[in-house]
Amino acid sequence: MGQQAYTSGSGTFNVPAGATDLIIECFGGGGGAASPPSTNGVVYGGGGGGGYAKTTIASPDASYTYSVGAASSANAAGNNSTVNTNVVIGAGGAVGTSGSGGAGGSGTGDATYSGGAGASQGGGGGGAGSSSNGVNASTSSGGAGGTGNPDGSGGDAGVGNNSSGTAGTAYGGGGGSGVGKNGVSMGGASGAIIFSWSESAINIVMNIITNA
Repeated sequence: MGQQAYTSGSGTFNVPAGATDLIIECFGGGGGAASPPSTNGVVYGGGGGGGYAKTTIASPDASYTYSVGAASSANAAGNNSTVNTNVVIGAGGAVGTSGSGGAGGSGTGDATYSGGAGASQGGGGGGAGSSSNGVNASTSSGGAGGTGNPDGSGGDAGVGNNSSGTAGTAYGGGGGSGVGKNGVSMGGASGAIIFSWSESAINIVMNIITNA
């Protein structure tokens, strides 16, 4: 089994000769939290966690274009991670607002899981995993990443007047909100794209002979 992972940028993935059963996984970027207002004592919504999508292609093309969802800033939605624009999409999480947390992203593929929702006054939602949804945030704490994405935690919200939130962590955790006019709201983490493939028996034998 071969594998190539991308955690930033865009480009072209060239499928190795003899590869079969190509698995493409996309994790969307996390959404940013809404910035606090100019008055003290109020927490705005945390960003939603990025979604997950997976597709298996028995007879893959020679190459695929990809774009990894970049990390978002505060007051910005999470960026989608895409392969061939629409073959597989891990949707970015929504931005938090003054009245609610951002919704978690979903995806387009054979199997999808959603990111956790940001809290209406607080943390960011957890990024979706490869086998479960991300966890919703609470008032002060970010949601955990879904199963298969242990690093995709949402950022925490600030606690007490004029305190800052924390950023989401890879892959796809939403950002937590700051408190009051001096608190700083944070953005969501970047997404990721993973290509995995099987190799034909003859290709494996040839590799053994070549490397002997």
